[in-house]
Amino acid sequence: MRSAARQRTSIVLIALSLLVMLGAIVALLQIVGSGSGAPTKANVAATATPIKLVDWQTATTPHATRSLQFALSNPSIAYLCATDGATSAMGPLPRIYKSVDGAQTWSLLASAPTLQPIADQVPTLAECAVFVDGHDSQDVFFQQTQFEPVGAGFAIARALYRSQDGGATWSQLTELDKTNGFAALAVFGSRLIAQPILSVYGASQCGPNPGMPRPSSLIDASDDGGQSWQPIGQRIVAAGYTPRAMAVAGVALFAIADKTPSGSCQSPDSSALWRSNDGGATWTPAALTEPSIQSVSFVARADGAGYYGLALAPSLDGTSMRALFSSDTGATWAPLSQLPASKSPTPTFTGAVTASGDALIAVDDGGTVYRCLASATTPRWTPFANGMSGQWQGVGTTVWSLAITSDPNQPGQLASLAVK
Repeated sequence: MRSAARQRTSIVLIALSLLVMLGAIVALLQIVGSGSGAPTKANVAATATPIKLVDWQTATTPHATRSLQFALSNPSIAYLCATDGATSAMGPLPRIYKSVDGAQTWSLLASAPTLQPIADQVPTLAECAVFVDGHDSQDVFFQQTQFEPVGAGFAIARALYRSQDGGATWSQLTELDKTNGFAALAVFGSRLIAQPILSVYGASQCGPNPGMPRPSSLIDASDDGGQSWQPIGQRIVAAGYTPRAMAVAGVALFAIADKTPSGSCQSPDSSALWRSNDGGATWTPAALTEPSIQSVSFVARADGAGYYGLALAPSLDGTSMRALFSSDTGATWAPLSQLPASKSPTPTFTGAVTASGDALIAVDDGGTVYRCLASATTPRWTPFANGMSGQWQGVGTTVWSLAITSDPNQPGQLASLAVK
């Protein structure tokens, strides 16, 4: 009996010894494997798969390209202007080009008129811009401006031309004095609506006797084909706001307006978005108010059910940007998740929305492009593409970026990013 008990005890002790030895061997193998680079389950789980960023596709444009616009009613047609013409008193003169294959190739519209520059004692600079009627791809505007490069620079001559047959024939319109031309222009039936760029000279609210700030409209309309202009948005001004920028979504016109500050030399307390469905005759608030709305853009939805919208507003700490999304042509807006913070002392954020409901934003100039499917149940930002700086515009499910250059010997830097 005692012999059998001793035998069973020996067997148990031997088994326990084997288990201890086996554990030591396994631990040793893990240490050796880890040091030699051999993947273990723990290492595999801790190693994140790198995200492959999408590359932008470059396209060729004429040298010294300054402005580009696609025809929203027919995205295969686009227009651009470049300061690559014959040299004059204001340097190389602006010219306008047209593409009928989606910005792949460009043809010079040789019949377009040229601004006659004013002779000056110092060399002047030429600028240009193009605008396209959102409902008619053959209706294009060609703006030319001569700048005096003194201080911040101001326009000493400007001209605006319009062609309603795709660039075959042109007529001249009137631009406003004490402005640097228009920053935006849209067509609503027989009415033209434009956003002037105020010149650097003029009354300042921060002079020796600034007085109290008063709201005023910075959006104008013309009902005689561009021969005369008058401010619109009196309903907005009466509410204590100054309309300063515009955006278009089909037949809807939007104005970004700043609340008039309570004291002189102060920044606006807030900004609001206003909407007009009758070409700027009447206005209503568009349910979007932020401390400072930086930009608003729209693109027609792929399903034909109106327009997607993207609004950008700086965060309170100034290091990031708040993005808001609309799926119903700006009637309602919902905030998207927080964007990554900027790593630059001067943060920049560039964004656009596509016909598929994707919002794309580049954090910092040329930084990583983040993507957010805003129409998803739980939208979130994820790294999507390599960085690209420039002027962005959403065209269908593609985002185009134009980095302008004033060098007559360098082509424009045009690139596209398809969102699939």
